Formats: sequence, C-alpha cells, structure tokens
Amino acid sequence: MSANHQRMTSQEYLEKTEELNRLKHGDDRALRLAEEQAREALARMKRESDAVYQGISKQRRRLLEQLSDIENETIATLRDVSRSTEQVRQRMGQLSDRIKDATASIDELMESTRAAFTTAVAMYQQAKEELTASRLDPDYERFATEELRSIETQINALEGRDLSGPAMQAAVQMIMTDLYHMDVIVSGKRVAFIQDQAEALELAATLLTKADNVRKNNHEVLDDATSPLMDMDFWTDGCFGEMEAELRKIQQRLYDGQRDASYSHKQLKADLKRLHELEQIEDMLVVGARSKINLSYFRREQGDLIQEILESDHRYTLISKGFAKGGDEREAFILRMKRHTDGAQVEVIINPGNTDGEADVYFRVDSTTYMDSATMASITQAIADELQENGIDMTQYRACHPEQMPQYQPGDPLNISEQARKYHGIAQRQPMSIPLPS
Repeated sequence: MSANHQRMTSQEYLEKTEELNRLKHGDDRALRLAEEQAREALARMKRESDAVYQGISKQRRRLLEQLSDIENETIATLRDVSRSTEQVRQRMGQLSDRIKDATASIDELMESTRAAFTTAVAMYQQAKEELTASRLDPDYERFATEELRSIETQINALEGRDLSGPAMQAAVQMIMTDLYHMDVIVSGKRVAFIQDQAEALELAATLLTKADNVRKNNHEVLDDATSPLMDMDFWTDGCFGEMEAELRKIQQRLYDGQRDASYSHKQLKADLKRLHELEQIEDMLVVGARSKINLSYFRREQGDLIQEILESDHRYTLISKGFAKGGDEREAFILRMKRHTDGAQVEVIINPGNTDGEADVYFRVDSTTYMDSATMASITQAIADELQENGIDMTQYRACHPEQMPQYQPGDPLNISEQARKYHGIAQRQPMSIPLPS
C-alpha cells in the first residue's frame, strides 16, 4: 500500500510464477532466477486495486509504507547468502526493533488522524473505507481473520447511531487504532508466510528437478552410460511416480496459495514439513531401487554359479531357469535341474531376503527318485558344503525330507507354489511403499 513501492498486477505475477513452473526441470541458474523473481513479486504484491489504494488515508498509507519497507528488508536479509548467521541475527534484531517502533508510532498516527478527521462521523466513514480496502487484500483474510471480524462488528454496531457524544467518538477512534494494529499483525505474519512459502517452492522445484535427473541419468549398471536407464517406477513398485505426483500436487497447492486466502500458514507449514519428508523419501527410493537391481543381478549370478556346480560336479543338467512371475527381476530366481544318471529333479529357489543385501537359497528335492533318505541327505549335504565353499548358504528347513514335485519341462512357468512356500517358509516379496505424512 505504500505510495512509492513498485506494484505489480496479478497477471504479471502469474506470468512469473508460470515461468518458474516451466523452468522447474531446466538448468539450475534459470531455476534460481525464476524463484528469485517469484519471491520478489510476491513480496511486492500488497495491493492490486488503484481504486482501493486511493481510498486509504494518508496516515494509514504512511504506516503501511513503513511496514512494507521493513518487510522487504526482512525478506532480503533472510535471502542474503553472503551474510553470516550472526549478521543475520543482528539484522533481524534491528528489524524487530523497527516493528516495535512502528507499533509505538500508532499513538502519533492517531493524533494525525484526529486532526485530519475532525468529526466522529468523518472518521467513521473513513474507517468503513479502510475496512473495505482490508477486505480486498487476501492477506488480511488469511492472517487477521479475527481482527477483521472484530472491526467489522464494531463498525456495524455504530451504523445509524448518533456519533456526537464523547463515548461514540472514543469508540470510532478505537476502530481506527485497531485498524493500525491489524496492519502490524498482518505485516509480521506475511513475512513469515512469504519466507516459508519461498522455501517450500524452492524445495519442491529442487526435488522435482532431482527426480527428473534420476530418471534421465541413473543407469542399471552404475557408471556405465551404455547400460539401460533404470526404470524407477518398476524398481520402486510405482513409489517413485507416486512421490513425483505428490510433489507436483504440493507445488500446485503452493502456487494456488499465493492467491487463495483460505490457504493458511498452518497448511503451508504442513506442506513444508511434508516436502522435507519427501526429500528423505526420494533419497530412500533412489537407494532402494539401486539396491534392488544390484540384488537382482546377484541372485542371477548365484543361480548361474549353482548351475555350474551342479553340472560340473554332480551330473545335473538344466531344465529351465529364470525369474519367477513371468521373468520379474524383482522376484526370486528359480533354477530347475535333473540328475543325468537317474532323472532326479531338484529346484533351487533364490528368494529376496528379509534383510537388505541378503538372499535366501532353498534347495528342493523330488521324492520320486530319492527313495532312500540317507542317500538323499548325503547328496544334498555334499552339495550344500560345496555351495558354502563358494559363499552360498542354503536355507534347508526340510533338508532330509524330499517333496513330491511335478515333473518339470522346459517352458513350464517359473513360479513358487503355495505348497512350497508353506513347506519351506518362503516369504513373499514385500513391495516398497511411501510413508504417510507424520
């Protein structure tokens, strides 16, 4: 509302915020510049209506100019990365003192107001215009709802009343004093809101840019740009896309909140808190996806090593191998083989472990051929010992108890039956999930 600060139309401001939105996946310098412009635009955009602005008294205009200068200096101080923490603290202390000075000057302003509006009727009419101006500023509805309602109630209570008496004159002067105090309240809350909003907008843009870079630059084989890009949605069970969608939803709410008075500072703080949570979640998902793809390669390599050992040292031949559930690389790796001498089948299941970085290896033996449990136990123990020498520990809950298994053929689906899961205690793979807001 100050007389000399640069004012901006809502259309101009929208263009700047839309530019920021377009640049959220662009280069960092352009992004930072757009963020800076959006913050400055928001800080300057106090009033949009010339008609309303002209209806404000010189006295209130002077107070608002003083508060506007303090707001702008406060935001600039908080944004100035060249200042040390101590310098920022000292400067904020000085600005806080200026707020106190502005509050203390209200008595002086009231003296000037009484001189300008010599009758209670004139001051009452001016108070009504001041209230109208405040109502049209969304920040007053956002930050001083109770104060607005109180002033409105006081003005309505005097409507049509005889204002000539001393008590009525005092009541009108109290309304003007409350208007000035409301300006100070709004100014302080606006600075805090703008600062949190700028931090939230910057963090949302940063996280979305980071997510975009992960999708474009994260290869399946680390530091090998010739390998395929990681499918972040696949390896995080859709959580990465859900996180991006939530980020965009919060970002849009932040943009809308710049013009929507119903978007409160409490809601802003909740969104900022969630953004910090999503920052950690994003890192967790990236690390988790990398871990899962590495473990998938590891399970395949273990399967290939077990196949080599069974073929070369124990006279087994391959029936089929691959990942379960139609080749889903997040699932167990299954190896099916039969012994060359008698056709005895074994099935090796390398299941994702319950602990990150581990895998559980299950060795299933077909009862059709292994009728002698002692012989079967001896053979499986010899295989287990050799696998252990190669760093593979078999999980053998039923080591000496063969199972009746189907006669597998090449091309049969590679799945783990419910019977096998129950018999050996083979756990289902647990998909990733995004923690809910705390």
